[in-house]
Amino acid sequence: MHIKPLFLIPLMFLFLGCNSVSDEFRNIQKQFQNFDEILSPLDFAATSSFRINDLGQWVTPTGDLVTLDIPYRDHFFTFGTRYAEQHPNGAAGVWSRYIIRYQEGVIRQRIYELEKLRFLEKQYDKAYYLIHFDATGQFVFAELLDATGRQIHTENFNFLIS
Repeated sequence: MHIKPLFLIPLMFLFLGCNSVSDEFRNIQKQFQNFDEILSPLDFAATSSFRINDLGQWVTPTGDLVTLDIPYRDHFFTFGTRYAEQHPNGAAGVWSRYIIRYQEGVIRQRIYELEKLRFLEKQYDKAYYLIHFDATGQFVFAELLDATGRQIHTENFNFLIS
């Protein structure tokens, strides 16, 4: 039996499409790979002088709205009561690094890189927990991704923390 080469082209696109990773996840991976270069120590120290203005926006000392990714390392990510109820053998928490993403003075995303996460009877050596906020800083949804960017779980509440 002879397979025509033109028949294979749509199959290749289907296969590649199923294994594609979002641009957002590629950006997240790149940031964690270059974690120490996200913000210089001097720029990180400068964030201590930022403040909340009368509109609830985070601003610099000169009043400019903050648009910045701020990395934090060696963070012990503590689970909420819902997680504990679903995972009676679970842990109190896991080690993580995380990035807070501000846009125009408002937090828009928290991105956690979690180590050795146990979720719904499965162990993940590395997972990413993304908490999304709208343009006013209000919570929108949370999602959990595996190390390859595949979505494990999503909810309209902060399901690992609440």
